[in-house]
Amino acid sequence: VTLTQLEEASVLPWRNDFNSFLADCSHSRHQIRVLSIDWSGGGAKEESLTAFSILGLDMHGNIEVCWMKKYPHSADYMEDAARAIQAFKSGLCHYIVHDAAGQGIAREQILLNAGMPSDKIIPVAYVSAMAGKTMMRYNPPEHANNRKTYSLVKNRSISFICELIKQGKLRFPQWASSQPCAR
Repeated sequence: VTLTQLEEASVLPWRNDFNSFLADCSHSRHQIRVLSIDWSGGGAKEESLTAFSILGLDMHGNIEVCWMKKYPHSADYMEDAARAIQAFKSGLCHYIVHDAAGQGIAREQILLNAGMPSDKIIPVAYVSAMAGKTMMRYNPPEHANNRKTYSLVKNRSISFICELIKQGKLRFPQWASSQPCAR
């Protein structure tokens, strides 16, 4: 996906600002809303970022990125969890979908300890394309692990997202305010 295609997909009438999203995006606009979180892991150079986005499925089956923000790498999991709960509640989300690999497990536990219902948290872990034919697989709880998880083939999911953008099925807030998150 090119920057031009991302700009062309930035057709939503509000700015990529949490207050603009809350003011200009009616809750009834979406069948469902999800807070999506990719937790920072630090990376080899400690340049990793935590990325939050609220996505809504509109009445026509299109996905709208209602709001997105990148936060610097943090070792303060309590602050990360508080930020997530606040965005979840204020954004009137139905679920939190998060990166369950690495320290995502610890952050999920903090969310649960803070009172977030377990049925509202969807943990996802990336797997290689060698893991199977399906893009996403549900992993029920096992005896040693009482967590449900989902496995997602990273390269297939990214290709799918790119195709949604190209087809006009995945939309973003106004480009000038979304551009910093697009890079």
